[in-house]
Amino acid sequence: MGRKYARASARPVEQLTLTDTTEPISAKPRRGLKIPLPLFVAVIAALAIAAGWYVYRTVFEPATIDYTRYDAVDEPNSRAHQRFIDNATNPVRQTNNPSLGVVKRNDGFDIRIVGARVRYFVKANEPLRMHAAFTDTDLFPANDQVATRARWNALDRPDSAKAAEVTPEQLAKLKEIPVPREMTLSKSDRDQLLKDAQHYLDTPDDQKAALEKELIETFTKMSASALKPTMDSYRESAKKVREVLTDRQITALRNRRG
Repeated sequence: MGRKYARASARPVEQLTLTDTTEPISAKPRRGLKIPLPLFVAVIAALAIAAGWYVYRTVFEPATIDYTRYDAVDEPNSRAHQRFIDNATNPVRQTNNPSLGVVKRNDGFDIRIVGARVRYFVKANEPLRMHAAFTDTDLFPANDQVATRARWNALDRPDSAKAAEVTPEQLAKLKEIPVPREMTLSKSDRDQLLKDAQHYLDTPDDQKAALEKELIETFTKMSASALKPTMDSYRESAKKVREVLTDRQITALRNRRG
């Protein structure tokens, strides 16, 4: 048995060679944006210049107001004006707003429409008084609002006027500039509004509802007619303020609190 084993083991052993048939895996390219060094340096330099320019404009350069960006608001066909006219010609649009219409107060009542209101003051043994005004600030050009606000701050807040370096001569001129706070109504329209309001007050409470619609419609039409003269008067006042105060003073006074 030992001989058989010896013979078998004496045979040459065939060597098996394993061949790797798999293809070599190439290295995956790295993802990411490669920025050339000169371009990177240029971008950093541009950002630094922009930051320096912003600091200079904010801290050192005199403040100015770019009035030209508000020019579109001055046009009579601006969206705010057109919206008011649309509501004035279609009073029904206002009926869905509970804050509009005839609103009673302790000292009288209001007639409120979209963008305007008239306030009546009732006091015993005194004639009926009224104050009509536009309440939509978008109707007024923004640059004119800035100028008139600067005037009020200069006159009402001495500390603000001093900080803005407003001279006594400038203050005297500002006092002579009237800035309308009321709607510019014709005398006939104002008299009619007072007459209608007094008739409303004299009417029994159970019959007042029928008159309220007429009051609203009348005031709405008169407000539409008063829009242009009110804006013209307001703009003229703002123009005079800008002739007295410098742009720097207006900027300093626009939101100043004394």
